[in-house]
Amino acid sequence: MYRKNIRLLKIFNFLIGFTFFAPLAIIYFSRVSGSYTLGASIFGISMLASAIFEVPTGIWSDRMGRRGTIILGSWVRVLAYIFYALGFSYWWLVGGAILEGLSRAFYSSNNNTFLYDTLADNNLVHKYHEFLGKASSMEHLALAISAGLGGLIAHYSFSWLLWAAVSSQLLLLIISYQFDSPLTRSPQTTNLYTHIKEALQLFIKNRKLRLLSLASIIDFSFGEITYQFQGAFFLTIWPVWAIGLANILSDVGASISYYFSGYLIRKLTALKVLILDCTVGYSLAIIGLLLGNRASP
Repeated sequence: MYRKNIRLLKIFNFLIGFTFFAPLAIIYFSRVSGSYTLGASIFGISMLASAIFEVPTGIWSDRMGRRGTIILGSWVRVLAYIFYALGFSYWWLVGGAILEGLSRAFYSSNNNTFLYDTLADNNLVHKYHEFLGKASSMEHLALAISAGLGGLIAHYSFSWLLWAAVSSQLLLLIISYQFDSPLTRSPQTTNLYTHIKEALQLFIKNRKLRLLSLASIIDFSFGEITYQFQGAFFLTIWPVWAIGLANILSDVGASISYYFSGYLIRKLTALKVLILDCTVGYSLAIIGLLLGNRASP
């Protein structure tokens, strides 16, 4: 059973990234809303919704099972993209952002736990990081492929682009029903206040956890808005059809690094991999910013 679930999880992660419009989202949202400020707010609303729903959906996952949570998250994700594709006004985008945030919350931790429990059924927990890295690499591979295709489709019609994204998410929904529920169930804590209490206690007592959390918060907050605004910046120096091409190398690199992450962590340790990631990533970003020309992407 574990081979089937892992194979399906790779396909599932691929379809999560196969949305075509990720590098062009800020352009589409800004066109519908009328400004880059309102367009950027869609990303913020999605992230805020994800944070708000994080704990309740975690409780749901513990009570109702991992497979059912994946299915429900997929239904919500399809609805989110339908709202985006309809895009009659800014408020339709807001509705899509809230639904996408809810979908992310359903997937958050649940999908990783689903993989862990699947491996536990076959005494393969020691290979969890290796399988997780390979499964996660598929999303970035899909982002690379869809980035190139998305730019070409958007050159003719943003409407076609969004409905192509809806179609890929419908395939994702179909795949979600094919998973088998693992027999192993990870330890469950179904009390909302217990979850929050334990998290706060660990954050207060564990200095390394505090530093890692704060670094992650700062990195994600600045990194995410930078990533989402890349499309708007690239539009000033490249035509629409070429914008997706700029993301291909980045996503291919991410896919490769995820695929070999388990091996690298075993060889170098997690701390060295983290330092290497930050050093290389920020150095390249600074170089691209300083260039400020067609070579920047």
